[in-house]
Amino acid sequence: MAERSVVVTGSSSGIGAAVAARLVADGWAVVGLDLAENPKLADTVTGDVSRRETSEQAADRAQRLAPLRGWVNCAGILSSQSAADLTEEELRRVVDVNLIGTAWGCSVAVARMIADPDQRGGSIVNISSVQAIRSTPRTFVYAATKGASTAMARQVAIEYAAQGIRANAVLPGAILTPLNEQKFAAAADPDAARRREAWLAPIGRLGRSEEVAACVAWLLGPDASFVTGHELGVDGGAAAWLTSSADNPDL
Repeated sequence: MAERSVVVTGSSSGIGAAVAARLVADGWAVVGLDLAENPKLADTVTGDVSRRETSEQAADRAQRLAPLRGWVNCAGILSSQSAADLTEEELRRVVDVNLIGTAWGCSVAVARMIADPDQRGGSIVNISSVQAIRSTPRTFVYAATKGASTAMARQVAIEYAAQGIRANAVLPGAILTPLNEQKFAAAADPDAARRREAWLAPIGRLGRSEEVAACVAWLLGPDASFVTGHELGVDGGAAAWLTSSADNPDL
């Protein structure tokens, strides 16, 4: 029987599925939370992360398995609208999942962790984005919500450090997820689209979901016991690179 449990939102695909798989391998009792079930997980709550009761259900399920010691807010959706052409529907759609969903995850996780009579602390990881600190065109609302995700992690970190709760944000760059695969396939030149995305990182390739999951696993574990309020980039050096479109051979 596992000694600790963790909730992973957005667990049915991409980075969330990789995080869930890694944490299962590391001995966590993992409860997934998503609109769709992950068939590789024994415990999944299906529902909308923008509703608090969905996170409460996931926390209930996790605490029945083992003390709740971790929470990963990974659920998120992309948006490709600029400020001038933003629609109310798109604004609310992205804010509901990326911002409100993360806020409820943090809120429920902290409330459960500090209410535990055997409290020994816990760790929260918000999956943000390199676009929280570096901008690209047509990501007006997406970037704003990812900036909020990093800010929420910092806020939790300083407010609840005395209760043994740590909170950090992971900022992935261009990662080869199913969503990106679909985007490349839909492009006029899929190979060129893939090269353009990989070019964003000085390392020269797209990242893998498992590489993000490894960083999340470290932040949740005891080896990161003195790490809180931090923004950890998993972007192949993208945020450190000062470059221009003239450097891209595909443009």
